[in-house]
Amino acid sequence: MTKPDYSASLVNLISSVIGYCGGKPYHTGLQAFETFAQKAGKKAILPETSEQSGVEQENNVPASANSKKWKNVVLMLFDGMGIDTMTRFLEPESFLRSNLVAEISSVFPPTTTAATTSLESGLTPAEHGWLGWTLYVPQLDTNVALFPNVLQDTKTQAADYRVATRFMPYKSVYDIISEGGEYRAYSVSLYGSVKVRNKKQYYKELIRLCGEAGNKYIYGYQEYPDNMMHVMGTYSRTVEATIKGINRSVRNLCRTLAANEKTRDTLVIVTADHGHIPIKNVILEDIPEIHDMLLRPATIEPRACNLFVKPECREQFPAVFNALFKDDFRLYSRDEILQEGLFGNLGSDRLHPTFLESSLGDFVAVAIGDKALVNSHKSHRFRSHHAGATEKEMRVPFIAIDVNAMPR
Repeated sequence: MTKPDYSASLVNLISSVIGYCGGKPYHTGLQAFETFAQKAGKKAILPETSEQSGVEQENNVPASANSKKWKNVVLMLFDGMGIDTMTRFLEPESFLRSNLVAEISSVFPPTTTAATTSLESGLTPAEHGWLGWTLYVPQLDTNVALFPNVLQDTKTQAADYRVATRFMPYKSVYDIISEGGEYRAYSVSLYGSVKVRNKKQYYKELIRLCGEAGNKYIYGYQEYPDNMMHVMGTYSRTVEATIKGINRSVRNLCRTLAANEKTRDTLVIVTADHGHIPIKNVILEDIPEIHDMLLRPATIEPRACNLFVKPECREQFPAVFNALFKDDFRLYSRDEILQEGLFGNLGSDRLHPTFLESSLGDFVAVAIGDKALVNSHKSHRFRSHHAGATEKEMRVPFIAIDVNAMPR
């Protein structure tokens, strides 16, 4: 079982970025980021966080005192491109692998909803509450797919407002950075502040923003290779071609930035929200000894399965579940998984009330093998998935390119 490391994770990476760009992060930074910036001669003096910092401070001088920072900090996230598939399909001398600074941890669960929300909030999943694709929403007394805002396993809108945003709001990284006054902040994606519809527009907008005057943080999200992995399989030829294409595209982007005086003072970071693993789907509806004990359909993710159990069944549920799945899942009670800190440190004073009081069920089944638990025959069944506690799902790259240092 591979647990998240909240001292070297996506949360720490974005905390470093926030601090570097003049904002005040909630968590300590990523040491690998600080070391890279120092070697590049671009080390920032980070502001204090609300935690005891693990990064050496320099007389608490504010970040604005550092005049050598990159003009542009670009963080590119490729959904699903974990360490496992990247190293499988790219040679060590490839552009991305040759610029790999460190392997870091995703969050738990290692899934897009939880991880990208951490990158856009600077918070752990326990703090922002966006735990996975679906969540039980007590205010509506129903399960909701958070990103599409529909009722679970349907196309029916959950409400005439964004349910997750209303009940689990957070302050965005873009606001945190912009309020610092040193950098403007943008997001480039189909859903971002700068909207793009395809790969060509995506790279064009990154280049355009980097060429504008002033310091900028730019977050760019792309849905591949995850969207192809789910359907085609973790190690399909389509996925291989996609990852090789990403390598070429990022290399060409950096070369283009390096060739122009207005854009070359740029740090490009490449990472992923999670990795992937080939899986076998198990339909809970077909297992009456489990299904009949459930109070409502399972939520969060098929490999991080949140289970509300009928009160009269709670005592015997662990024995019944483990008799069937002890080699495939680690079953935690609600109290056990909270104490384990998988979703984030319980010592935080920012724990989201929805997370603490109502979103988590009586048990959480965390995948340690290759199984995924889906509710019914109506549920999506993928060939490849994520959100479990395996190394392939949890380990993601921290790739960094100082464009200034590239040949022109």
